[in-house]
Order: sequence, then C-alpha cells, then structure tokens
Amino acid sequence: MMSASGNNKNVIVFGETGSGKSSLVNLLLRQDEAKVSDKAVGCTFNFKKYETPHFNLYDTVGLSEGREGTLKQSQAIKQLVRLLKSLEEGVSLLVFVIEKGRIKKSMENNYRLFIEGICMKKVPVVLGITHCEMENERGQWWNENKEHFDKYGMTFDDVVSGTALRPTSAPRIMQPVIQAMNRTTAHELSQAINLHLLAKAWKFEGGWMDWFSAILQGLAAIFLKLWGYKTANFAESTMEQRLFQYFQSHGLTVAESIAMAKEIVHEIA
Repeated sequence: MMSASGNNKNVIVFGETGSGKSSLVNLLLRQDEAKVSDKAVGCTFNFKKYETPHFNLYDTVGLSEGREGTLKQSQAIKQLVRLLKSLEEGVSLLVFVIEKGRIKKSMENNYRLFIEGICMKKVPVVLGITHCEMENERGQWWNENKEHFDKYGMTFDDVVSGTALRPTSAPRIMQPVIQAMNRTTAHELSQAINLHLLAKAWKFEGGWMDWFSAILQGLAAIFLKLWGYKTANFAESTMEQRLFQYFQSHGLTVAESIAMAKEIVHEIA
C-alpha cells in the first residue's frame, strides 16, 4: 500500500475471529491484504497495520467465545504492549465488527476491553455488522436487537449493516448482487469512518508504559470484579503484582501467574 507519510489518524478494527472483520478491512483497502481465516485462533491483541492515504488501519483480533486455540496470556499481553507502542501517536476511531445472529457474551467483553479498557471511552466507535446480505430491509437486524445492546450500555456513534462476503463463495447468479452490496458496504463504512474520525487523535498522557499500566488497572476493574476478586489495592500495586492479579483472575494457578508476570515485566523493561 501507499505509505501515509505523517499520517497519525489510527483506526482500530476489532472483533471476534470469524466476524468478517478482516474481510471488511479488505473491502476498505480494495484488495486482499488482510488475512482471512475461518479458524477460531483467538490470538488476542495480535494485529496488523495497513496504511491508506487518509488513515492507518489496525486489524486486531479480540476475545473469542471459549478458550480453544487461544494464545497463552503472556503472549497476548506482549502483543498488547506492541500494539500500544505502535499507537503512541494516538487513536482516532474504533470500528467494532460483529456478525449478525446470536448475541454473544464475547461481544460485551470486546466492547469493555477495547472501548472502556484500552481507549477509556475517549474515542468514537462505529459498529459494523456483517452477514446482512439476506435482510429484507437494510438495518433490520440492528433495529430489532438494538435494545439488547442498550441494556448493557453498549452505545455507538454510527452503525453500518452490510456484507463482506466473497462473491466467489456465492452461487454464480448471486455474485453480481454480492459485489454491489460489498461496494455499498465499503462506501458506507468509509463515510462513517471519515465522519467520526477525531480531528485530534486521543492520546494517553505519559507515554505507552503509563497507558499500559492504566489499562491493566482498568482491565482488573472489569475482569477481577467478574471473578470476585478485590481490586481496592490494585492501583497501589507494582506492575508485577498487577499482572499477577490479572492472570489469577483468569483462572491461572499461583505459580503460572507469578511466572507470566515476571516474563512480561522482563519484556517491557
């Protein structure tokens, strides 16, 4: 891709593996650059940066339903560190991609993780809904299910209902229709991105290490509470202690949590 020299408008695209996220990225790039896979690898925080003339796209992998095939937690945290380093110039927009259908718990977890945990509710978010090619009316599924998202405080600055289906995967007679719908989806999503991009990217004051520390504290408030852990003393803890508590909240043993905490502290030292 053409290098976007001096461009600091960073757009994070996130969602569960299999949601159509990378396919949407390819539509925006107008070529097959982002790797598309149906395998639920669940490699949290793995990411790839793509440069466009107007903004940088970060194709990330969020939390998946279940634990099968996931990266071990220490690798996931390392990927988070690398992502934060890459985003030192700030974040201008979040694009949350979900698949039309069953509303999963992982949707709420991803929302909390990226919108509240990483960007601390400071960055606009656009919701992209895929697999809407068979709707009788555009936005039908969203209109019927919006109240479920409202119930959990999951709000969005814009919503695009569309498709990222590969035309070749459809019957030949349907391929021109799918191609047209893909073009419409790419156009509407591009419009939403350009409309809601922050004029000045949001940055966490103090650099990526302070940001990482604040994220850990935020994640603890989200996840430790769910697991019944006390978080009152988390802010006063050292980085290693915070990581230890975080890993324990995810069901790891004391020994595993200590080892992973030490590994990550060594990584970011």
